[in-house]
Amino acid sequence: MTESGLIWIEATFYPDSPFMIGGGFESQNLRESQTFIPGSVIRGALAALILEARGWLWPAGELPEAGSDPLADRFCRTFLDQRRAVRMTALFPVPQGSPRTKEEKEPGERWDRWIGFPMPLTARQCKANPEHGIFDTALPIPGHTGGIGCPRCRERVARARGWLAYAAPATEETPENAAVDRERHYRKVAPARRTVTRVGINRFTETAEKGMLYSLRVVDDRHVVYRGFWPASEAAWEELESLLNETGWPAVAGQNERGWAVKVGGNRARGFGRGILVLRRLPGADRPGLPGLMQRVQMGQQEQIFLLTLQSPLILGDMLLGRESESSIRRWWSQEIFAQAGLTPPPGWEWVPELSVLEWSTVSGWSQAWRLPKAVQPALAAGSVLAYRLAGTPSAAATAAAEATATAAEVGQQLTAFLAQVERNGLGLERLAGFGDVVVCHPFHWDANPGRARNQRPATATAKGGRSEVS
Repeated sequence: MTESGLIWIEATFYPDSPFMIGGGFESQNLRESQTFIPGSVIRGALAALILEARGWLWPAGELPEAGSDPLADRFCRTFLDQRRAVRMTALFPVPQGSPRTKEEKEPGERWDRWIGFPMPLTARQCKANPEHGIFDTALPIPGHTGGIGCPRCRERVARARGWLAYAAPATEETPENAAVDRERHYRKVAPARRTVTRVGINRFTETAEKGMLYSLRVVDDRHVVYRGFWPASEAAWEELESLLNETGWPAVAGQNERGWAVKVGGNRARGFGRGILVLRRLPGADRPGLPGLMQRVQMGQQEQIFLLTLQSPLILGDMLLGRESESSIRRWWSQEIFAQAGLTPPPGWEWVPELSVLEWSTVSGWSQAWRLPKAVQPALAAGSVLAYRLAGTPSAAATAAAEATATAAEVGQQLTAFLAQVERNGLGLERLAGFGDVVVCHPFHWDANPGRARNQRPATATAKGGRSEVS
């Protein structure tokens, strides 16, 4: 595939009703929804839309066998082919509307969006005064020695959890290079939940079952939308758009854009999960809303460390079983995890365990196609940070010096090409369902580090409308 054939799809879900997505807190008769939309959920919603239009959605029907129907073959290529399918990653909560007013925009700026992401495991917040803001500890804090404390009051800190969004302005001509030369503005996002209580129904008598009540903590916040970016080829995007247009379901207007009415999550028969999904093609190979990959790689070269931050859980399955020695574990994290995804790291690529911050979790769910629970699989949690170095990486001074060798330049090009593949392909298992999504050298690690990059102070938070702002 040529570079010109690579694009990104901006997917934005505008909820019209509360939604309930399993995987959150559960206790007896109480279930709590997650506050984001996993890639597998939105992928299933789009697949259901296409299958229902053809009468192939269970229990009305089923997908024909391969080769028996051209439309069924196109559906399989779009959703199941590892080489051609669109990788539908998670949609994260972001404030609705533009980060700035029309008057605040600079001339020529048209593409202005909030970009959401999970809080990295390296993010910290002051326990004594949360208003001191959120700061990041992935990189060493200049001038700070000893244990990590609040940079403003030196009190104890705790891990910051939840979701962040940042404003990403860009010119109309280069929307994929948003916020390259401008200071990013961060905000903490916490979608509101509410509790609804329902009575259990006896399936035989179709009446209320005595003494059976259950409560759902659903997400219900009309000030929040859900946005993500999907890597794809031009051909895959045209195939997906064609399938959606052929469903016969009219595209509906929403937020001055046009999209498709879909249903996400559970309890859809009770009116939950309705919304409009707007898909928009964005040109360019670089991940939208972030500085260009080359600029981010240069940030990593200056620190001589490259951070891979997980945007979704990384499913490993049993790939680490039987690896007991330190050398075999290092080799797996340095080389084999990329080889499993069909990627070849450059020479000297090494995992740095002392700078990596990992958290284990599990992933599961419900398969509508199988009508069975999905297997519980071990995974690295979203927000985990994998640190790598390139043996022999030149220092920033040597890179800028006139005597820098051509070999160093070639290594830099090879490294950038490799990291571009990591961002587009992801890592681990079930990548088509949005798992293993990775951002290379996320600017948050620099922006929120006291004394580094733009800000010479920790990121500060200010309460505003029930949410916090991080800048």
